Amino acid sequence: MGGGEKATLEMIYAEVKKINQKMDKLEHFIIPEEELNKEELKELDELVSDAKKGNAVPFQKIRK
Repeated sequence: MGGGEKATLEMIYAEVKKINQKMDKLEHFIIPEEELNKEELKELDELVSDAKKGNAVPFQKIRK
């Protein structure tokens, strides 16, 4: 946006979108993705399965 331009909502949205894309790229450099090994994947699958069956502790109970 130059000096004499009026900012429209579309211009602001486009600028915010560019900033968001740049932040996403930076996030990947700062926070590397980690690969899970087979044991961790199995444990995660079991936890999801337990949660779907209702074998989970409600957050409110943990919070107290």
